[in-house]
Amino acid sequence: MNKITLALVVLVVLSLVYVWKILYSYPKASLASPEGISQAVKAVPSQTLKSYTDPSGFEFSYPDNLSLANNEATDSSTYADIGLTFKGVAGDLSLKIKDSKLKTIEEWAKSISDQTPIPAKLGTLQALELNLGEKIVLGSLDSGVLFTVETTFGDKKDFWKSIYASFLQDFSFAQPTKETTTSVDNSSDQGISFEGEEVVD
Repeated sequence: MNKITLALVVLVVLSLVYVWKILYSYPKASLASPEGISQAVKAVPSQTLKSYTDPSGFEFSYPDNLSLANNEATDSSTYADIGLTFKGVAGDLSLKIKDSKLKTIEEWAKSISDQTPIPAKLGTLQALELNLGEKIVLGSLDSGVLFTVETTFGDKKDFWKSIYASFLQDFSFAQPTKETTTSVDNSSDQGISFEGEEVVD
């Protein structure tokens, strides 16, 4: 009887050790996932803003945790091609300004989509907005110059919609300058100015 009892005790102890290992191994393995989740949800616009002034005569502010890229113009009719991105987060916002032969902004809207555009504003400019599901496209026409703002949401729709709304409200015209207030190279845009708007104090 003593041998049988001893064997049972050993079996119970081994079973408890096995169960203990299983229970305590899962929490350790799952510790990595909360970090990944916490990093994924940190897409929040910074309250600290950077100011960007383009030598062609416009300016805007943007959260300092976004990256700004001033893409080189591909042709002489393009005045600006600027993009805002957020590291590690899909989606972006782009601004393009170029000469256009369009007579009305409605023509532009029809060339993009058959849906009815929504009236909007880019700074003080009248504009039309098209919600295309995965992105929003806005266009404005002033003195033969077409302004387009395209915002792609990726998997962070609320994040990019807030960036888009702030960008439209903050966009304004400024006196043309030779250099920008950022370190981005804008030498290709020097000497270009927009005459459709005056600077508002």
